[in-house]
Amino acid sequence: MGEFVVAKDGVRIHTAATGEGVPLLFFHGGPGCSDYTQPFVRARCQSHTL
Repeated sequence: MGEFVVAKDGVRIHTAATGEGVPLLFFHGGPGCSDYTQPFVRARCQSHTL
């Protein structure tokens, strides 16, 4: 799920999108951090595209 984009300096950044509605950019903090952010994401994906 998701895709990688490459920054000008060559760094690969993993991206993913979920939900519908007003766009909301969300940075989860790094590998393994998505576990504790799931309640936040679930609550907002009803009204936002994350």
